[in-house]
Amino acid sequence: SDRMNLAHHDGQVALHIAFAAAGVRSTRWRLERYYYEYELRRRLGTPADALIPDAVAVLAADDDTRFAVACEVDRSENPSYLVERKLVPYATARASGAPLLGCTNWSVAWLCASLRRRNRVAEAAWQAGVPEGVHVFAGPDEITGRTVLSPAWWSARMVDGVPTLTRCDLFGDVVTDRSCRNNGQTCEKPTSAGDRGSAKSGCFTSEDAR
Repeated sequence: SDRMNLAHHDGQVALHIAFAAAGVRSTRWRLERYYYEYELRRRLGTPADALIPDAVAVLAADDDTRFAVACEVDRSENPSYLVERKLVPYATARASGAPLLGCTNWSVAWLCASLRRRNRVAEAAWQAGVPEGVHVFAGPDEITGRTVLSPAWWSARMVDGVPTLTRCDLFGDVVTDRSCRNNGQTCEKPTSAGDRGSAKSGCFTSEDAR
């Protein structure tokens, strides 16, 4: 619907604003470029069914280190659909070493419509056997210019032998303080992603984003 499409676009814009503001505040990272989905499709000429994020934020540091974030604004798709179309294919692409717009280091950030939805999608990734650190998740009010580069995100990880929704940042660093865990919420035992998905063509290219 038009309302859902508008909310989806608003999520992309909110992340753009957050990354831009964070780049001004950060002593390490600046936002080099933020691509919206339509720009990615126009730039890469990819087919409609290619694995294309809703947006890509390319971060750069003074030492020429670059890090890309595939941004997904999740609204209504069934988690099982996301497993097959997004969660596993992203993990497959990263495991194969495929760069995202020329960046060899990258992650996938999901901005979800609610905290409940955040938890459901994070658990779906865990149950699908997606490796830790590929995807991070946040609710609608958790990400701002002050928090987007901090451990304000969540992912399902093994903690003391138990899969638990745990705070982390975009770069794979985990907050281990027990008070930062999501009230001890645990996830069901995962199954291996195995051959469930393969990386589709799309943004995963050696082409430099600049």
